Amino acid sequence: MVDIGVSKIVDGANAPMAGLGGLFNDLKISISSTENLSKKSTTILSQSSTYALRNASYANDGNLNTKEFSCAHTATCSNQSKAWFQVDLGRPHRIQHVKIYYRREGNEPDDWKQYRFRKFYLDVSDYSATESMTSQRTRCYTDNTTEPNLPPNIIDIPCKQLARYIIVESTYKAPEDYRSTGPILEICEIEVYGCNARHYGSNCSKKCSVNCVQEICNIINGSCIFGCKSGYYGHMCNESCSLSCPSACDRYTGYCDGICPVDYFGHFCKKLCNSNCAGGCNRETGLCEYGCIEGKFGEACEETCSIGCNSSCEQDNGNCSCKGDWKGDKCDENESIVFNREEGIHDSVSQIYLNQLLPNISTQGNEETTIQKNTYVENNEIYVNDTFETSKSQMDTRIYAEGSYNNTHFVEDEDVYMAIHGLDPDESIYEHLQVM
Repeated sequence: MVDIGVSKIVDGANAPMAGLGGLFNDLKISISSTENLSKKSTTILSQSSTYALRNASYANDGNLNTKEFSCAHTATCSNQSKAWFQVDLGRPHRIQHVKIYYRREGNEPDDWKQYRFRKFYLDVSDYSATESMTSQRTRCYTDNTTEPNLPPNIIDIPCKQLARYIIVESTYKAPEDYRSTGPILEICEIEVYGCNARHYGSNCSKKCSVNCVQEICNIINGSCIFGCKSGYYGHMCNESCSLSCPSACDRYTGYCDGICPVDYFGHFCKKLCNSNCAGGCNRETGLCEYGCIEGKFGEACEETCSIGCNSSCEQDNGNCSCKGDWKGDKCDENESIVFNREEGIHDSVSQIYLNQLLPNISTQGNEETTIQKNTYVENNEIYVNDTFETSKSQMDTRIYAEGSYNNTHFVEDEDVYMAIHGLDPDESIYEHLQVM
């Protein structure tokens, strides 16, 4: 159903005088896809009391006549402090605006007018009029008309709210009303325009995210009112929690709730603990709080204990008890060292001795050429970079150190050496290698 919403207050007393042309020239017409929720089969209308069988259903029969016989009417002698009229939509709906037609008999001085409509207010709530105080409701409108002035008897009230109940209420007793003993309401027709609670936007044209709890969202921006379904986050619950989260995640940041699974850490539980950690790592920082596996140290167990350690080393500083001729807090000092490719070499040791262990090496051929051997350590193995080759190929090398540094003897891998220099593989490498 298409709603033609009148955004300007219309006084029924003046409408006939203006004529149809004048009325429509003076009105601002807006067209939206909302519907009159009062007409739904699940909607129930009720009022605080009833006068002369004029029950609440008179305000929902489609008759827009504002004379008494067409209006719902609360009792005139109820002795109650307030009168109310209620529209129950059955469940929360996205309300846009409420249009009320109030009793007015005519324009003559003696015709009954909307005196009893002064000071009324319009509330919405998730609780009925009998179960809620005004402080528990959301106020959409309050009329502040004072005697002798009159409020408009046809009024269209913006009320962009999510609610089940629409309540028109009054505590005002009109001084012109000598027959009554308290407030009275005479509503001839009430139209509640809105849409399904699972939609939002200026004309309810957009659907709330299916990941919203109950699929209900803010009427303006679509943000999920009651939070996200498990496994999702964000204002509109359109982001997925990390698969590594042990349960759900924070509604706004996506940070995992609870403790990350073993071997994972970080806000999203996506980072892997260092494999050198013993028993996993701190779930927030990634530090190895339960210690390192044997041979490793450091906060994240990223450093290797010296080969001079008798067993493992201390996690915080790498200190250990030494074996053999090794010395120092970390057992990384030794005056008689054998470096062997099969055993590997620790980089902290190599930094101390490597520059002294590798002098220039020369080869003998048709003419004598000097080759500078640049060294580096990777994965506990020494590599030699042959700068003579334009490709700077890496030569895998066995290195032996015997005695003092001045009496160091080097043997290069024979197969690699012979292949690089184009030598007869049946010849001895020692015929071509000379220590300077």
